[in-house]
Amino acid sequence: GWQLVNKGLGFSDAPTVDDKGNFYFSDLRSEQELFRVGSDGKVTPFLKGATGISGMKFGKDGKLYACRARARELVSIDVKTSKITVLAKDVRPNDLVVTHKGYLYFTETPKKQVTFVNTKTGELKAADIGITGPNGICLSPDQGTLAVSNFRGKYCWAFRVESDGSLKLKQPYMTMRRK
Repeated sequence: GWQLVNKGLGFSDAPTVDDKGNFYFSDLRSEQELFRVGSDGKVTPFLKGATGISGMKFGKDGKLYACRARARELVSIDVKTSKITVLAKDVRPNDLVVTHKGYLYFTETPKKQVTFVNTKTGELKAADIGITGPNGICLSPDQGTLAVSNFRGKYCWAFRVESDGSLKLKQPYMTMRRK
């Protein structure tokens, strides 16, 4: 069943889990930005100073990739040393996903763009332009389909992920209801 592990948070965001089952999240209004919930259910501070993280996911390489929207950076975090490495500057990252191949996609809501990063080579380019409010992003279990929510529109959009990381066959996938 469900159990409450923490309360009194300002604005929790960026939920993700590592390969050991530890749950990580950010609190955008806290001085202690990142937290870890272990298998014992205890919440512990994880990393101070990683401000403004709105989305994060672990890559197959064990690194924690994160969107630092306020700092306009995409970063990787070595969870063993807490070293933060900037992968891209002057971007507007919101949420992200990382494939097993090391391809990273993140939404840039103000730019109406989904951006591609090859974490191995550093290549950075627009993967899609035109969704009016790209926000949440996820991969299908086989990593062959990328879905992007449009909080300013009425659809979630789906793309076929090609072997080179390019996105093809963009189409509205699901109608979202808005009140």
